[in-house]
Amino acid sequence: MRSATCQAFIAVRTPGVFLVALLLCLLGCKRNFRPTRPATVPASAVWVDSVFIECSVETKSQANRCTIYKDGTGEVLESGLFILSGGGREATKAELKYAAFGGHVIYLQDARLLYPVPLPESSTPRPWIFPGDFRERLRMSDLVVSGTIEDTSPIGVQIVDRIELAASTARIRVDRVFQGESIQNLRFKWFTFQCSTKSGGFYSGPRPACFQPQKRYLIFLRRDTSGWVVALPLYGIEIQLAPALPSGAFRDLSHASIQRRYEAIAEELEMTASLAPLPGSTGEAATYFSEAFDLIGGCAEPFYRSFLSSLSHELRRAALDWLELIRSRHMTCKTSVSLRSGPTAIPKITDN
Repeated sequence: MRSATCQAFIAVRTPGVFLVALLLCLLGCKRNFRPTRPATVPASAVWVDSVFIECSVETKSQANRCTIYKDGTGEVLESGLFILSGGGREATKAELKYAAFGGHVIYLQDARLLYPVPLPESSTPRPWIFPGDFRERLRMSDLVVSGTIEDTSPIGVQIVDRIELAASTARIRVDRVFQGESIQNLRFKWFTFQCSTKSGGFYSGPRPACFQPQKRYLIFLRRDTSGWVVALPLYGIEIQLAPALPSGAFRDLSHASIQRRYEAIAEELEMTASLAPLPGSTGEAATYFSEAFDLIGGCAEPFYRSFLSSLSHELRRAALDWLELIRSRHMTCKTSVSLRSGPTAIPKITDN
């Protein structure tokens, strides 16, 4: 359900800040060089960006135990517990895909970060960091809606955080409101990089935004002086959804409790994942696992269990990882309010 495009993940160091930028369609930026592994660096450590990184999952402490070694010498640059940006939890094995290291921080390929615990006092805000917790997308947005994109049009190049981006506007036919004012149609601005089809490229890292006509999305927006704009520049924090709403779903949840909105969004994501391609491959289903956990925690257990019979070993393994996280935290689920017009109830999370 989610499309990839040619892009490269590059860590850009500037004075006083270590920020992440996505640059699209750049050839020659992928390094094939692999240094000789020093004797003091374990075989399980992964080499990226001039360092070796090794992280394990410690569910009891809800953190990752990580050690970063300097390539060439094996010198330990950083060692200790790390937590995922925004989520305050450990990254799962499936999420531990490293991109770079700098400023005490491990950068992951999906643009999230692993911060040391406790955070260093010199830690500074980093722009364009993909939200670590799905709920952070709601907190950074003035309006959260789902709907079908009717059209999208380029409007030229704009400077955003000192980077030239290709700006476009899209018109959406809203079918559900999860946060903000009730609205039926709106036009919003979004950004991406220009990509020449002749230059080729490769994918590594978080995808940029990509809205396609006649597809249904969950969209996060904020209001600025020009109108509605995506809540986060460039990165695709929108979620492509199933073409139709869940049966009997409430359309306006703008005045519902935050927990009820979380549950409604999780229901959308779980239905979408169930329709994703599965036979013989992971498909797209696993990309919804972390989002479901962030929103409803232990109540996502039946969702994960539904993938234990998948033909994909990788997908079964991912589902088991999330079930183990729920079990290790002793998370349970109890019946809550209904999100549909019928009698079916959506569960509520509790922690023992």
